[in-house]
Amino acid sequence: MVDRVWKLTETVRGATENYTLVKQECVMDLSDNLRIVHRIESVLEMRLLEHRSLLFRHNVSPRSILIGTQSITSPSTSSRYTRGSEQQGVLLASPPDNDNAVHVHLCGVYDCVGVPDNEITARFSKDILHLLTSVEAKLLLDA
Repeated sequence: MVDRVWKLTETVRGATENYTLVKQECVMDLSDNLRIVHRIESVLEMRLLEHRSLLFRHNVSPRSILIGTQSITSPSTSSRYTRGSEQQGVLLASPPDNDNAVHVHLCGVYDCVGVPDNEITARFSKDILHLLTSVEAKLLLDA
């Protein structure tokens, strides 16, 4: 299941009324569990945000794995991305009594200093939410 979710992170997914992932391309594979991607996003359909993110997966415990993204900010570049950083992910956890079941949790940290309120709302609807719904749909279909 983790491999299928990790594979989903390579693709550009759908959008909400507040957020669209316009383009995503891998800049560098650092390892099997870590890659740098260049992302162009549209927030509130009015402005384009361009930045780089780390896509990562790592074991949190023997029975849980976190797959997510972390924005990369560089003060030396003229980024069109507003100040603030974010880390968000999907935690896949197998209960100790059933190896075939998976619990899916959305988790994240947002540093929204200097970010307008309406944009904060849009960031909470980012594409990782679509990844979560894709996982849930896949779990239901495979059940």
